[in-house]
Parts: sequence; C-alpha cells; structure tokens
Amino acid sequence: MKQSAAKLFHSLTGRFGDRVLGYRSILVIGTELLLIFAANLTAFALRFDADLPPEYRRIMWDFIPAVLLVYGIGLWVFGIQRGLWRYVDLHDLWRILLAALSSAAVFYGVIHRLGGVTQYPRSVIILTGLLTALYLAGIRLAVRGFREWIQIFDPSARRVLIVGAGHAGELLVRDMLYDANYHCCPVGFVDDDPIKRKMRIHGIPVVGAMTDIKKAAERLKVDEIIVAIPSGSTTVKQKILAASEGCSVPIKTLPDVKQLLGDLVSLRQVRPMSVDDLLQREPIRTDSDELSPHISGKTLLVTGAGGSIGSELCRQIARHKPQSLVLFERYENTLHSLMLELHTAFPMVKIVPAIGDVTVPDRVAEVFCRTAPDIVFHAAAHKHVPLMELNPKEAIRNNILGTRVVAEAAVRAGVSRFVLISTDKAVNPSSVMGVTKRIAEHMMQEFNGPGL
Repeated sequence: MKQSAAKLFHSLTGRFGDRVLGYRSILVIGTELLLIFAANLTAFALRFDADLPPEYRRIMWDFIPAVLLVYGIGLWVFGIQRGLWRYVDLHDLWRILLAALSSAAVFYGVIHRLGGVTQYPRSVIILTGLLTALYLAGIRLAVRGFREWIQIFDPSARRVLIVGAGHAGELLVRDMLYDANYHCCPVGFVDDDPIKRKMRIHGIPVVGAMTDIKKAAERLKVDEIIVAIPSGSTTVKQKILAASEGCSVPIKTLPDVKQLLGDLVSLRQVRPMSVDDLLQREPIRTDSDELSPHISGKTLLVTGAGGSIGSELCRQIARHKPQSLVLFERYENTLHSLMLELHTAFPMVKIVPAIGDVTVPDRVAEVFCRTAPDIVFHAAAHKHVPLMELNPKEAIRNNILGTRVVAEAAVRAGVSRFVLISTDKAVNPSSVMGVTKRIAEHMMQEFNGPGL
C-alpha cells in the first residue's frame, strides 16, 4: 500500500510538478496568509472557549486585514517565504518563531498603543503569534516528512545499509532523503556504539553492530553498503570487510578525513572501496607514461612469465608497445594461456614464447642469442615459504643458481638493463626462501657494472 502511494506520488509530481512550481511564490504566500488567518481564528476560539460574543466577533473580522498585513510584512522582512519547505531545519524554525513573535509585538503596538483599541484582547495577540509560528513550522515539517516518506518507499530506489551512525552517516542519510535524484533509500545503520543501538536517525533505525553487517544486509535486502566512517583506521576498515564477507552487494565508502577537509559529506563523494583503503600508508602512485620511452620499440624478456608476478609484468609491459615480448617459462600450459591472452589483448605486439628452465645454461644462452633482448625482467623463482623450508636444495638451485645463469647470459648478450624481481622476505631473512632471494640480490650487485 505504501509503495503504491509512493509510486502514484512520483507519477503525479513528474506530470504536474513543473506547472505547480511555476506558481510557487503565489502558492507559498497564499498558504501562509491562510495559515495566519486560521491562527487568528483559533486564537479567538481558544480565548472564548469557542463561544465568541457578538462584539468580539465584529472586532475579529474588522481587524483581520490588519493582522494579515502586519504578519505578511513581518514574514517578508524575515525572508520566510524564500525558504524551501523540503529543506526546513532548526535555523528556519527559529526565524519563523522570531518573525511571528515580532509581528505580534508590532500588531500590539499599532492596535493598543497607537490605535487605542483596548478592546482587542492581549491574549489573542499572543496566541495568534504562537499559533502562526506553530502552523508555519508545522506545514513545512509536514512537507519535509512527506517527501522523506515518499523517498523511503520509492520502489525504484536502491536500498542502502550505512556503516557508521556518526556525523558522516547522519549527513549522508540527510543527503539521500533530501535529493530524490540519487534514487537511494537508506534502510538501516550499523554501529558499534551501544548507546546508538536500536535508536533512530532521521527515522532510520540502527539495526546492529558492525559484526552484524552480513545479517543486516540480508534481512533488509539491501542493494549496496556504504561505509560512512571517514576517520576510520585501517583496522576498522579491515573489520568491516571481514564482517561483509559473503555479501553479494557492492561495498562503497567515503574518502578519508584528509580528503574531506573543507567539504561537506555528500553522496557524490561515495566511491567503491579499494585496496588503497586498507593500506596503513599513502598509496604509491606510479606514472606509467614515464616507462613508455624505456619500453616502446624494444625487445623485452621476462623469465617465469607464466607465474602470478611474471604474467602481470607481461600484461603491463605489453601496454607500452614493445617491439617484441619474449615469454620464458618452463610450464607449457601456463605459457600457452598467457600467449593467447596477450595475442588477443595486444595484437600489435610480437609475442615470442620460449619454453625453458632458468637453471639450464645452454637453453638460456640459446634464447638470449636468438631474441637479443634489450631489457630482462627476472621473475622466475620459487616463492612459497613453507614449501622451500621442506625443499631447500630446490630453492637454492632455482633462486640462486638460476639467477646467476640468467645474469651471465644477459652480460654475454649485451643486455642494457636487468631487473631482478625480489621480495620483502629478503630483508632480515628468517626463511630459506628469504635467504636465497637475499643472496640473489647480493649477486646482482656484483654483476651491476659496465657489463650489465
């Protein structure tokens, strides 16, 4: 029923809204004068318990034009007619109260002091001022509440669960409720503050703690989750992601507090959550365009091309249009898959597959001699720490001896640049794999000279 009413309202506003808005000023002024008139009638009715004596009935009707004139001027002086009803806030309500009470004071001065009409009841003057403020504030709050109700039950709006019921979350909900163009419907908050549990913000309930994200998302049938904690630490964001694991809806976030400085929180600032949000430092930005002059038109060779690191290196290199890209890999299946992928994505780049083992000097020398690479990326290595603890000889053979074989072949082939892909495990190594990579680094420093 509620959704049907909301749908009907959206249809009517879409059809007649522009016409009505064209006469907004007339409608606003007319409505306000009508409410002032109603406030004055109500004040007389309250003063005389709805049994108005004939002489006071005549006084009431005689002074209605004066009431409308004084209050109309008062509202105009305070700019009440310029406020948009859908965005009414405490500032607007305060100005309405000041305008109404000021108008009542002016009316009293004009009628009693200047006009000498002492028969006009002072209590009616006071009641008229208070009731005018009440009616003008009430109709604005009713319009705002109705629009927010319509927004909540908009059948086409995306249902949103907001993580964080703080200041940013409150501003975000207000933005959603105020602006129908976003087509977002906030349906709930989650927050770890026990004081906020089961409370409501702008009518939206706090449905649980952050650990309840998945359960709340499923129960409320949300379309997306927005993290509204711009000052949240990496630990908090990791906790949120862990609690959201298994959710099939997108997770978005506000920028951090540094990026929000000077700006109000807005739905326009919401973006998808990325890996950068989980870093405990500023992300390092790489200008890939600076690499193009070093790669474009040259021959590059990547060892271990089929591995996770090697294959991504190949994809990034191919973007910069090398003359040819040599894929050195010992496993034919991974090599074949990567070759097909690169052929499809980068048809203009010459892809040269080469099956071989970096620990076999003759095969490595043969490939270097045939392809004559300008730059070599050595990514072939055993990298799984637990496996290398069980197989230390293979770690030494592949990571140390293999690196030496490739480096010597590069020197003989006149390679201009050699890049060893290492690991953070080589810093103060505590594992076999880390030690082998550390030795490989020292070995490459020895090769670093006129020959390489």
